[in-house]
This record gives sequence, structure tokens and C-alpha cells, in this order.
Amino acid sequence: MKDNVFVFDSPYTLLLYCVLYPDNIFNTIYVHSNNNALNRLDFDSKRHIVINKGRGKLEKILLYVFFKLRTIFNKELRYIVRHPKEFNFYGQDHLFFSAPFVHDFVLIEDGLANYKIPKYSKLYTFFLGAKTFGRSGKVKQILLSGMMKIKEPEILNKVQYFDLLVKWNSLTPEQKNNVNNFFRFTNTDEIEADVVILTQPLSEYGFITESEKIDIYQKLISEYDGHNVVIRRHPREMTCYPDYFPNVKVNDSKVPIELILLNSPSIRRGVTLFSSGIFNLPCQYKDFKGTSYHPLLLQKFGEINP
Repeated sequence: MKDNVFVFDSPYTLLLYCVLYPDNIFNTIYVHSNNNALNRLDFDSKRHIVINKGRGKLEKILLYVFFKLRTIFNKELRYIVRHPKEFNFYGQDHLFFSAPFVHDFVLIEDGLANYKIPKYSKLYTFFLGAKTFGRSGKVKQILLSGMMKIKEPEILNKVQYFDLLVKWNSLTPEQKNNVNNFFRFTNTDEIEADVVILTQPLSEYGFITESEKIDIYQKLISEYDGHNVVIRRHPREMTCYPDYFPNVKVNDSKVPIELILLNSPSIRRGVTLFSSGIFNLPCQYKDFKGTSYHPLLLQKFGEINP
């Protein structure tokens, strides 16, 4: 039986892999970046290889060269790269370390980028080419949740859609437990509410003041009066929402919101101003307000619609 190799940089894509392939969680070699969001995952009893990624342009180039050298001198990486027929490959194909693993590759959704025609910088094209997001002939299948419909002929015949909630509900209790343990999900992470609001770091990035942001969210929350509402605060936000909305619960869990919602069946509606993260949510209703929701948002960001 072949081992799987899963190449990723995103907790969301990892969650999809675990739900779509629950029986392969423990026979997979996880090749991933040193993304801080992945630090708290439970890799005990799992094989994984960490690839360092840089911030600035020069650092990224140097670490790309270092990675290429690792595929030569690192015993495990060298074996995988030189014996691709002994493995099944899954994950994201657009990362700087993806290329050596793209063989009969099954691409798994990363987000809205999978639904758009990619734009490449000259530097990206020079090092990595311009055949990512499933456009390479070495990608045999593209698994998407259906945030949007794919119309591009180049990849259309590779696309297969899935329903994350349906897949989750088909798992056995043991399989669900394996996924939850991987992400260190506990009962304290579960949300008891029927509406979740995804906030955004609008004041932290200097687009508007905190008081302006609070006024906008006050208006938003009031629209769901009579509902049990919880705020899912963005990881980069500093705003202490309980100071402003003492009767609204705030969820600051480090567990991906998609997994929390899978374990919180009472939540049926996700709400956001204009965060693309709402399209990932496994809930029945999704309210994307857009920047036209408030004149200040329209002034600062232009028109953003669902």
C-alpha cells in the first residue's frame, strides 16, 4: 500500500484533506511550511517535514535554493522525489516547495484563489513557472467545495465538487475524533449559537478607527437581534469586543473556524462585512454584506460584492 504525501501551507486545506481522506491521516507524510498557524497541530505519531519560508524577496529566494538542496541531501525528501511512483500526492500545487511533488497530483482547495485565473509575478514565473492551481498536466484532479463555479476549460474537466458538511457527517465517531485530535479541538472550542460573525482587522491596519469599526459592527449585530450571536475575532485583531458588546460571546479559539462549525451543529448562519473566509464555512446560510453596507467601507475599499 502506498503512503500519501500531502503538501500544504494552510490549516483549512489540511482540514479538507483529513475529512476527505480520514483513513489516511496516519499513513501520510505531511510536507508543510513553518506557517505559525500550523505550530499547534498534533503531529505525534505522524511523519512530517517542515519547509522554512521567508518573508522578504531575498530571503524567499535563499530559502528556495536551500529547499532545492534539501531534496538532494535530505534522505527522506530525496527518496520521495526520486521514487514518485511509490507515493500518492495531494495538496496545494502553487507553493514554492510544491513542484517536486506534483506527480499524478490531487489538488485540494485552498480558497477563492482556486476559482480565479492566477496572476504571476515575473519572479514567481522564473522560479516556479505559470502552471499552478491545477493547470499543470501533472495534476489529475481538483477537489473544490463549490464556492464559485469553474468555467475555465483548461481545468474544468479535472474539477470534482464536494460538500464538506456532508462528508463530515458521513464520518464515524472515531474518524471525527482523529480529525479533532489532529487540530487539538476540545469541547471548550465548540460554539453554542445560531449566528457567527467573522470580524476583520479594519482598525488594526489603519483603514478606519476602532470607534468607527465598533459603530459598524454595532449596526451589524443589531440586525440579528433575537438570535444567539457569537463573534469570531480575526487572529490579527486587538479589539476587545466584550468591552463594547458584553452580551455577545466572542470565540478566540486557535482551531480553524471551519472545524469548530463542523462540531457546532446549532450554527446555521455565517455573517461578514466582506471577508472571503465566509465562503469556506460549512453552514447553511452565508451573509456577505459587501462594502456597500456602510459608506465608510465603500470609501476606503471601493466596491466589493459577493
